[in-house]
Amino acid sequence: MASTDDLLTALKNVVIALNNANQFYKQGYSQKSFLGMSASTVISTAGGRVYSINVTTAGTTSGAIYDNNTTTGIGASNLIAVIPNSVGEININWPFFNGLVYVPGSGQVASISYT
Repeated sequence: MASTDDLLTALKNVVIALNNANQFYKQGYSQKSFLGMSASTVISTAGGRVYSINVTTAGTTSGAIYDNNTTTGIGASNLIAVIPNSVGEININWPFFNGLVYVPGSGQVASISYT
């Protein structure tokens, strides 16, 4: 027969597992969105996680998102992803540390989900 200590330890382990699952699922869902961007835009000036990009107008060239807190000084060293010039959703689920900047391609319009 299990002792009271064994039962309490098992219950503690269940609570820890539920808490870990809760933290995992919180990370997997965006809580903010920035809609219909057609110009270079600072989306966030703090760290977070970008989840998805939905291109609504393809444009003629590819766009990009950067880990930066201004629209100046962006380049290959802080590039998170290139956004193709085709309509559709791109799932990224990637952290950013300095901020998040979207630079559209020529004629491109997109919406971004992030935390």
